[in-house]
Amino acid sequence: MPPLCSIVTVTYNAAAALRKTMESVAALAFTNFEWIVIDGASQDDTLNALTDFAARYPHIRLHWISEKDNGIYDAMNKGIGMAKGEWVCLMNAGDVFHSPEVLSTIFVHGSPAADVIYGNYCIVYPRGFAKAKYTPPAPPPLWQGMVINHQSVLIKTQWAQRFPYRLDSIAADYIQLATMLVHGAAFQHVDVFIADYEDGGQSAQRKEQYLNDCRDAALQLFPEKATAIQEHFKCLLVQHRFNLLLQNILPLRFFYWLMRVKYRIENFR
Repeated sequence: MPPLCSIVTVTYNAAAALRKTMESVAALAFTNFEWIVIDGASQDDTLNALTDFAARYPHIRLHWISEKDNGIYDAMNKGIGMAKGEWVCLMNAGDVFHSPEVLSTIFVHGSPAADVIYGNYCIVYPRGFAKAKYTPPAPPPLWQGMVINHQSVLIKTQWAQRFPYRLDSIAADYIQLATMLVHGAAFQHVDVFIADYEDGGQSAQRKEQYLNDCRDAALQLFPEKATAIQEHFKCLLVQHRFNLLLQNILPLRFFYWLMRVKYRIENFR
């Protein structure tokens, strides 16, 4: 029998983005799930959208609260705290499952023995460009930073509740997973595309700080790899600054055209 999965969505003044996630959740072929929506007291049409969804899909177990919070990670912790399922999946406003069959595929043989399941994902950029990201086999080399993605991860609820997101770091998603790995959580890789998400989230908008926070956490969690960590993150920061320079001096249409060409060349090889 498939396990109960708790899908947690956090949102704030993002009704249009939330509706995309609603459509994705409603289309799931997998039925043994609950959907928990944590809204940060939105002033837009979010509550009307949730009320309408509940009326249209009464068979879906929707639980939601709308109240002020202390940021995205505080809201995510609230949702995880409410979860009743064996597994929890974070799919925030605007994020969507890659296909309706994703959860059915993962849980086709019942509940896996692992503590963390992760798969591939797609980043959707402006102007219709999407990049497929293939994640490494288990265990993931998290000393290199966020080589997986929280939208494409399912975590045993007991582990997610044991290691809540820190509220003092922009890289709390990375810190949570890396800490779990260090504490013995069993990671399982599935060669399945789990989620699509739009570029431009909190970590993308403040990427240099995100990379620095990941580096500092990696140095604490994986001290035996300190030299490799320093060199690796130095390269990541140089690459990020170069991309930022191009983005600032080139028309956005041309910048994303270059990204598309670079991606096709890399995949052609």
